[in-house]
Amino acid sequence: MLQVNVAQLHDDNREALSLAWLAGRDASVAVQRDAAASAALIGHLNLTHPTTTQVLGAYEATLGDTAAARRWWTTVGTLPPGGTSRDYRGAIQADIAARLEARRGDLQAAVRDARAAYENWTIHSDNAYEALPEPAMRFHLASLLAATGQPDSADWLYRSLVPPTTGMGFYTARASLELGRLAERRGDRAAAATDYARALGLWRLGGAAAVPWRDLAETGLRRVVAEQRR
Repeated sequence: MLQVNVAQLHDDNREALSLAWLAGRDASVAVQRDAAASAALIGHLNLTHPTTTQVLGAYEATLGDTAAARRWWTTVGTLPPGGTSRDYRGAIQADIAARLEARRGDLQAAVRDARAAYENWTIHSDNAYEALPEPAMRFHLASLLAATGQPDSADWLYRSLVPPTTGMGFYTARASLELGRLAERRGDRAAAATDYARALGLWRLGGAAAVPWRDLAETGLRRVVAEQRR
């Protein structure tokens, strides 16, 4: 069976391609052809793909190694300019910075950088693919606005991620849950029930990873329905 050892591939081409290993060296393993297509492997190693850099940088900044996130931030700045966004490099860097700031509790700085990420990306389509950086930036900005006492602005952004405007996979379900929470806080139980029900419907057939989210949506729906009957 054809195998490619990622660490060996890096070492063999490090000097010729000026490669640098940013994170995860301990987890480098042989990739088998039946586990990952060769094109997918190339895509993951190719830093000209902004989606890859944003996903990895955002993950490290939010849940992983903050030092690795900062290295990704630096690496993004070395990517070539171009594309259709006004400043995709600046947008991804601002997104990573916002997540690091939110993680350490500096929400005002996080809002500033999350807004910069959203504005620098410039392209905000109803038809965006959920794996692209922009929906992640949009959702993160909405979450920060909600956390800093700006519910109307958060509502507007969340609303752009749900039907009838669009459908963006997990972001649609999460945005529906957050819209339900916002509506419940302002006392609009009917709207909250609609949003919670949408989230519950999207997560109802999900696997184990969806169970905690489904439970939150179901609990919220039961709560507002019970309040409506009083």
